Amino acid sequence: MRLRAQKILCLLSLVCLTGAAMAEVVFFNDFRDGNRDGWVLVGKSHANQISVSGGALLLTSSDTDPENRFSAVAAFPAVDLTVPGVQVTLELDFQNMEDHAFQRGIAMGLYDSRGTPITFDSVDEGAGKDDWGYYLYTRRFPFMHRLFENNGKGILDASESANRANDDENHKIRVNQESGAVNVFGIADGQWRSFKLEIKTVSGREGRVEHDVTLTLDAGRTTESVIRYRDTGVLVEKVDQIGLMSMKGNDFKVGNVRVTHITP
Repeated sequence: MRLRAQKILCLLSLVCLTGAAMAEVVFFNDFRDGNRDGWVLVGKSHANQISVSGGALLLTSSDTDPENRFSAVAAFPAVDLTVPGVQVTLELDFQNMEDHAFQRGIAMGLYDSRGTPITFDSVDEGAGKDDWGYYLYTRRFPFMHRLFENNGKGILDASESANRANDDENHKIRVNQESGAVNVFGIADGQWRSFKLEIKTVSGREGRVEHDVTLTLDAGRTTESVIRYRDTGVLVEKVDQIGLMSMKGNDFKVGNVRVTHITP
């Protein structure tokens, strides 16, 4: 697991300057204290489905679990996404602890709680059912990872019931920003990757605001994929939750979770 130099500088000061813009870290957790304070479990009957070990948050399940999926959720001060120039960024490192089970996957993203933030462990799969947001969903068989927009179907949403938010007509992702190159694949076990989800508010048509959404996956020094999407429907007006979802049979771990709020 690695921390970029930019991460270290931002965390030392908590406030960074980027040109005329100001960037404030509104959430950070490197799990070095050994506990999961601030993270809650949704959709599972056993609290040990999320735990902390070795400086990482572990999401673990098995094929015998009665529930199909579960999420680790953390709240942060709401970021207003109705003002042009405002940007929010979620960054984290993650590793699959095993190959994904057949047609099951994981999701990582930012959500608007719609006024009903999840603040305690809940076995109710309806918790956060009204949440909206954007997330990466990745699975194997078929191999794929994609950016999705979640339009109120819940923080335990899977891709089958969400809207694809990819940037070409075949719903495949662009790799290394090359305009005709596409690749669909899952993410195998054993290697740490860096994940970044950026949502920027921009001026849209007829005085409306729109959102530019960029998702980047890096493996070491290699950028594996970049997905760019323009949301012209103003899917969310704010974000105030991080959601990490796993479907049963998939174990993965997450470290160095950071949310940055940039204002013009």
